[in-house]
Amino acid sequence: MHQEPPSICPVCFKNSENKIFVEDFDSGVAKFTLFECPICNVQFWFPFKHPGSAWYEENKNYRIASPTRNTKLSRHHKVFLKKFFTKESGRKLKLLDIGCNTGEFLLNIKKRKWEAWGIDINRYAIDFAKNRLGLNNVYNEPLEAFSVRNDVPKFDVITFFEVFEHLDNHQQFLKNIDNLLADNGRLVFSVPNRQRALAKNIEGDYPPHHLARFSVLSVKKLFSLVFGQKFHLQSFRYIIPFKRDIDGALFDKKGGYLRFLSINLVGKIMARQREEGFLRDSSASENRKSKTLIGFVKFLAEAKKIVIGFPLLAIFWLIQLFKPRSRSSFLIVFKKTQHN
Repeated sequence: MHQEPPSICPVCFKNSENKIFVEDFDSGVAKFTLFECPICNVQFWFPFKHPGSAWYEENKNYRIASPTRNTKLSRHHKVFLKKFFTKESGRKLKLLDIGCNTGEFLLNIKKRKWEAWGIDINRYAIDFAKNRLGLNNVYNEPLEAFSVRNDVPKFDVITFFEVFEHLDNHQQFLKNIDNLLADNGRLVFSVPNRQRALAKNIEGDYPPHHLARFSVLSVKKLFSLVFGQKFHLQSFRYIIPFKRDIDGALFDKKGGYLRFLSINLVGKIMARQREEGFLRDSSASENRKSKTLIGFVKFLAEAKKIVIGFPLLAIFWLIQLFKPRSRSSFLIVFKKTQHN
């Protein structure tokens, strides 16, 4: 075991000597151990420390510097718009998206006549949201700072998609959300499902990317510990964003079954252009050429994945289709009760 368990759980802050060992991980920079708290049921990596905004801005998996930024919505965004927004489509609500990234989801919310707000710690993502997508109410600041601003409204809906697992301050995060959410407001978020079929094949599910792992049960327990009966679980839904997980299962450099076939040509081209200052300083015609080149290489990469990985893709998809708890993530909805 790389690390000894802390006496106090860093997620729920409860004292317990019976932490359950799950697994060890060596990132090459630091050694971590995954424990499960017997009180909140959350699994957490120890040491338990967020890497900071600068790490996200510079890490290749999160860096925003490409003229070919994909503006397609993620699966969890689509599920929200289909299952949740449709029920509330007759009302003009105020929505805050925490970890809004480059703002594609907020742009769709704005088009549907809701008031769209967003925050993200990645300054390049917020620059993109403002300058490329024309969004106004987006801020490059952490939730702690945003929650004490005196120029923001109470929100009817607060969302955060694939954010919770990155945090090292879950209790304070939830309390800050409580301060921003109106009575009877909804809190809607998605989180990777630790019971999913392909958890150990994805590098991004290990620190410093993800610091905690959740199940529906652990989320319910954590909310109960933090809020008592203040938040009521309305619904949850297991999601199949299978392209991401299939890509990870087959080609992820940590544990992908076919990782030896992945040469990351797109990443190498974009890294070379960034080094030369091409993406930020080039003319419109040069950007178009760059876009065409990267688009063509991406097409070849996708074709390779389909041709080589289709049999495994079909098997994994069928497993998740008929066994919901093995799906990649879940979307969960809490309603805040009205104060008396």
